[in-house]
Amino acid sequence: MIVSGIATVHAPTIALSRPSGDGISAIYDSFELLREEFDTTKPDLVIVLTTEHIVNIQRTLVPSFCVGMGEYHEIVREFDLPADKTIPGAAEPARDLVEYAFANEFDVAHSAHIKLDHGTVIPLHYIVPDFGTPVMPVIFNTVFPPLPSLRRSYEFGQLIGRFIADRLPDKRVAIIATGGLVHAVGQVPRPLDYSFDERFIMALRENDLDGIMSMKQSELDALGNGTNEIRCWLALAGALGPSWKPVVVTQESGNGPHMGMYQMKWEKAA
Repeated sequence: MIVSGIATVHAPTIALSRPSGDGISAIYDSFELLREEFDTTKPDLVIVLTTEHIVNIQRTLVPSFCVGMGEYHEIVREFDLPADKTIPGAAEPARDLVEYAFANEFDVAHSAHIKLDHGTVIPLHYIVPDFGTPVMPVIFNTVFPPLPSLRRSYEFGQLIGRFIADRLPDKRVAIIATGGLVHAVGQVPRPLDYSFDERFIMALRENDLDGIMSMKQSELDALGNGTNEIRCWLALAGALGPSWKPVVVTQESGNGPHMGMYQMKWEKAA
């Protein structure tokens, strides 16, 4: 059963140890709150809906979605990540998820050897700091067009929610979605329309996502290529369904060519 739902940015500018001084982003306070949420719900499996940055997915082979089925996951050596450590995997439930997807007309890729970059490791570092809970990474292609549609990403999340209910009723499952909202990576800096961030957050809060999911890829492209990462947030909303209500934990608007810092958690409706 699902016991926790969390969505958070994973910007590499987030330090692995909290900086000191005045004016430090509220994101570090919020990560502490999210860790407390995680600890309180005592999950024994973490499913991370995540993106990556040309580590596992290359132009030579581009799946829409890839489930990590390894016994453990290596950490990429970048941004001071603890590359000497590994993160425990969840091979058996990951295989079950892939088979469940196949049986329900959803073809996904799978890999027994996934390397995790900052997009996954930074959130886990703060929310599961001892890396003590098995992790099933589910990677979304948000880099190499053509990309899975927003609606298809949401539907994949719905399938994951059904899988947990059908196949993992006795496991306590936390789902973490990672990725930014409006931002650009590796592109010439230009003014970005950060007003979309609030529109997207409001759509999640009101469970009114049709307008978002109907957006054309060209509209997303105009918001910066990093905005494609909202697919993970949509999939989380799909997995949880309307009986879970999102609450904003951090909401810091973007500035210039950078990005906003947003985090949410979902609470089970009474």
